[in-house]
Amino acid sequence: MSAFIFVLIILFSAACNSNGNNEVVSIETPSLVLYETPTPAQFVADPTPVIEPTIPPTATPTPFLYTVEAGDTMIGIAYTYNLEPDVLIAANPGIDPRFLSVSAQLIIPFSGVGGVNIPTPVAVDFDSDEPVCYLTLIKDAWCFWLIENNTRSAYENISARFRLYGRDGVEINSGLGMIPINRLMQGQKMPVIGYIPAEVSEWSLVQAQIETLVQAPEDSGRYLPIELISSDVVLGEGKLYADVSGVMKLGNTETSASVVWAAVTAFDDKGNVVGSRRWESEQGLELNTELEMNITIYSMGRPIDSVEIILEARP
Repeated sequence: MSAFIFVLIILFSAACNSNGNNEVVSIETPSLVLYETPTPAQFVADPTPVIEPTIPPTATPTPFLYTVEAGDTMIGIAYTYNLEPDVLIAANPGIDPRFLSVSAQLIIPFSGVGGVNIPTPVAVDFDSDEPVCYLTLIKDAWCFWLIENNTRSAYENISARFRLYGRDGVEINSGLGMIPINRLMQGQKMPVIGYIPAEVSEWSLVQAQIETLVQAPEDSGRYLPIELISSDVVLGEGKLYADVSGVMKLGNTETSASVVWAAVTAFDDKGNVVGSRRWESEQGLELNTELEMNITIYSMGRPIDSVEIILEARP
């Protein structure tokens, strides 16, 4: 009997637990699901290749063209270049030697015809700065290349080719430049001035090469000694332009000058050329007299820090 009562007690206890608050809840353990997190891809841009442009070989200097100026004669030009007049006339069959038009171009035939002592074009490496170009508002480019004559001779009719290159090393455009006056003496520095009319917005490299030049004959009488007695430079607003004046006279000579030029060059505080112009006399220069010059030069880049003047006189 006691055993039966014990069984009832156990069953009663189980029934109470099933209806109470202490329920045993079976918790299902979640399985781990793996997802690919969408992380951004890392794109490594290929570095811009540095392509060196193919620089054309230096051109072999060739006979050059002479531009006729007011007062020129065929005989006078022939004398200037130590040529027989018949040789110069023969090299320019389309030009009437009796009537030369201003701005007409004559071929100067450096060919030694008839045993004439003619200056020979040569290749010369001058000391030089890096060429610089400045963009205008209409997307043209003015370029300057400062060269120094470190040789023992004087050279004239110096021209150079400017080339602009893009980042890919491809040439954008090129233009020919000249020094502002005819002759570059020993020890002188002067910029080659070039103009590139193509529309360009930017470039990564400027390259310049001498294209033509000829050694100036010594003691030929083609140039006269001239000196600058005084000069004055007045810088304008922001130093972006300068009013340049000076007084000059002929040196030890018995010949008056019919042509007087001045190369006026502006530099910034780092020695870079920022502008260059040529001043020309309208009346020449007589012996024992003085000649005044006045010119305004503008900066294409940074403010002007200094100005240099180089004179040239011819009979």
